[in-house]
Amino acid sequence: MSSDVYQPSPARFTIVTQKGRPKLERGASVIRDELKKVGIAVDIVALEGGAVIEHITSGKFDAVYFNAYLNSTDPASSPDFFLSSGSTHLWNIGQKTPATKWEGQIDELMKRQTQSLDEAERKRLFDDVLRIFAEHQPAVYFVAPHVFVASSQRVTNVVPAVQRPQLLWSPDTVAVAR
Repeated sequence: MSSDVYQPSPARFTIVTQKGRPKLERGASVIRDELKKVGIAVDIVALEGGAVIEHITSGKFDAVYFNAYLNSTDPASSPDFFLSSGSTHLWNIGQKTPATKWEGQIDELMKRQTQSLDEAERKRLFDDVLRIFAEHQPAVYFVAPHVFVASSQRVTNVVPAVQRPQLLWSPDTVAVAR
């Protein structure tokens, strides 16, 4: 029997987040505190917004705790996150061609999705994009935002949504009672 005992190296990485954004700073701290419980050390570096973006676009980060604001629920209006050549494609950043087979599959599906005029086909294609994305998890989502909305009692058929605008995402159903 060997006297050599395997000594694993401690796991440690850095999370970059935006300084002056209390929710982001607290969120990064929660991640750090929870990972510490399982033996993973996390350093938090809070930077000004421009510096965070610079780290993201240069690919110089272990992890980033950041929230991007979407201005549309239509994936065709902002494909840069999913397309391998996109400016906000955070994994394998700055590539000219897909680095992996699955990124190539997503590129092809997004191309077809943005070109289709059939709403059902577009949804099916984007569902396929999300399935592939979930299988490979190049980005991990930690939370969904709390959304608080209010309307007058006279407004009927209001169904809040996480997407913006929270109350007018389906305006054809909203009515005002007299």
